[in-house]
Amino acid sequence: MAENQNDVAVTREFRKAAAKFATGITVVLVDTPQGLHGMTANAFMSVSLNPLTVAVSIANHTRMHQCLEDRGTRFSISVLAHDQKLLSDVFAGRMDPNDVADPFETVHGGVVIRHAAAWFCCVREDVFVSGDHTITIGRVETFDRTDRDPLIFYQGNYYLGFDFSIPDTQWRQLTDS
Repeated sequence: MAENQNDVAVTREFRKAAAKFATGITVVLVDTPQGLHGMTANAFMSVSLNPLTVAVSIANHTRMHQCLEDRGTRFSISVLAHDQKLLSDVFAGRMDPNDVADPFETVHGGVVIRHAAAWFCCVREDVFVSGDHTITIGRVETFDRTDRDPLIFYQGNYYLGFDFSIPDTQWRQLTDS
């Protein structure tokens, strides 16, 4: 691949290579003086079990980046369920929010997406700037999960359902016979 990292072709190929990693889809929410603000993110991970922390990567030019600038800001991360693709599109700015019913639920610690596969209410601790994104670390105050399967994103496409009930070892037994 070309050495010039600013080259458009290199950027396109890098995105294609990174898209080989399947992810879930999350919605990050923060309550601001102007009201609730949310965005779709797929760059999310758990960081530590002691203390409980998670991370989300946010583009530096976004409003969410500005909302999470201050240490101590409360925010939530909801892992979308397999049937919540519409919400991913709404919070990515591809659909009008007025086209969906109120998706929010107030829980101890904040506001999350109702019926999400899981959610985490956090307090912003650290940030690490890397290029055009900032990795935001949140200390988890409360969290919960459901039995709902996640919405999967792979190679630029949504996958709305898998049979997660068959682990790899059982799958091999089924397909080898």
